[in-house]
Amino acid sequence: MACYKDTAGKAPDAPTGRVKATIVVDGDGKVKKTTFDPQRSTLKHDALFACMQEKIGAWKFNITLNGADSPMPYTFDLTSGALLP
Repeated sequence: MACYKDTAGKAPDAPTGRVKATIVVDGDGKVKKTTFDPQRSTLKHDALFACMQEKIGAWKFNITLNGADSPMPYTFDLTSGALLP
């Protein structure tokens, strides 16, 4: 993930872990809000969260059938075994 490489991943002993997020998508498929759960995330890095929030905000999803907002929990696995070179 580009955000990791640009923020937390810059350090030689870069921290790794998982980031728990909830992405709320509106009825038109646009990201309405992204929140991060620091209690359940093992990787806590404010610059990483800010970058991820900006990138996720540009994502597009399918429209919903009823037009309602849809919260989608998601875990970003940024552990060393899950990161591609």
